[in-house]
Amino acid sequence: MTEHLNAQSFSDHLHTTFQMNVAEGTSLPLELVEVIEYTNNPKLDQFCLILRGPRDPWVQQKIYTLEHAALGKMDLFVAPLGFDDQGMRYQIIFSRFRK
Repeated sequence: MTEHLNAQSFSDHLHTTFQMNVAEGTSLPLELVEVIEYTNNPKLDQFCLILRGPRDPWVQQKIYTLEHAALGKMDLFVAPLGFDDQGMRYQIIFSRFRK
């Protein structure tokens, strides 16, 4: 379901909230705080998302279902980056061939 989404799709929704489903009936709110686009290869679409969630609880890396009011529902590999002064930061990386 993410094939139609690119760095700009996410950039348009900076500082909005995703709900990350972490267990049956439990979700964590994650704020999209940064979108980094890598444009050094014209054949690849590469970018990453940096999101911030609460300090506690925080989750380990794996595939989670994320939901966003405008972007919909998507299954993505989420990895924790570490704590900052506002919470736990997470990263999602996209790397795919351009059509």
